[in-house]
Amino acid sequence: MHCFTAVTACAVLDVLGPPYDRHERHCTYYLEFPFSTFSGDGVSVPEEEKDGYAWLQEREGEPKDSTVEVRVWANNRWELM
Repeated sequence: MHCFTAVTACAVLDVLGPPYDRHERHCTYYLEFPFSTFSGDGVSVPEEEKDGYAWLQEREGEPKDSTVEVRVWANNRWELM
């Protein structure tokens, strides 16, 4: 389980050790909505920062545009399989 709280903008690279098979491992996928879509009762975000926030809703199934690249460590570097 991962839980991230970012203080500034960031990117996350999730590196999974072998064996990894997306069809045998439970994954949760989300739909993303702009923060302004919902009222956000009780959530305090400065107006100038609202573009950096979003609401996530768990979705059923894997997105059609989802990709997983499998790489192996060989010859002192990562190689695409």
